[in-house]
Amino acid sequence: MLYRWSDNTEMNITKLQVVVGAHTIKGEKDPSHRRFYIKRAVVHEGYSQSSYSHDVMLLQLSSRIKFNKKVRPICVDDSVFPPGTACMTTGWGSTHPKGK
Repeated sequence: MLYRWSDNTEMNITKLQVVVGAHTIKGEKDPSHRRFYIKRAVVHEGYSQSSYSHDVMLLQLSSRIKFNKKVRPICVDDSVFPPGTACMTTGWGSTHPKGK
């Protein structure tokens, strides 16, 4: 499946993998590490490649994740917070455009 970015470059997302159960993906491999190919990706409709606003993507994996003591789902709170509420999130990547 090809994903076309706003600048018309393309990426074959089916060649990318999601790693679960890993504290690090370098060095010694932990038996709890599992890799999954991506079946489908949905990009936020407001995503801007130049400013990275709305930089979030929903991924459907090629197979189900089997949970264990090292691989757990995140808790999703269904609360509604008023605008301006300070919130926290986690993840990898840049927190500012161009990695600054």
